[in-house]
Amino acid sequence: MLYAFGQLIGNDDMHQGNLSFTTEEDQGRPYQLAPAYDMLPMAFRPPTSGDLRHTLAPVVLHPSVRHATWQHALQLARTYLDLLQTTACWSADFIPCLYALDQHIADAEAKIARLG
Repeated sequence: MLYAFGQLIGNDDMHQGNLSFTTEEDQGRPYQLAPAYDMLPMAFRPPTSGDLRHTLAPVVLHPSVRHATWQHALQLARTYLDLLQTTACWSADFIPCLYALDQHIADAEAKIARLG
């Protein structure tokens, strides 16, 4: 689910360091999945030039992710985008990123619909 959600929101910096497990002190196994963190559209991060990126690579729907998982992640991504769009703290330079993310999610939605 985290992988699918990250793909849908443009997080191109997902790696194993973003996945952690917790346990109660002195209990050991079984471990519990820790809450998600560092889950944001990293594809918009500025390169070394400092320019703001306004585009996202197309979503690749990895076949190891079930259709139902993509659908659930899509709902979460839409909710995430809605929250971003209703936040008034963005600079004018970031607004094109929100439009790009909206298009990115719409394109992914069309691909996900074809899976079913």
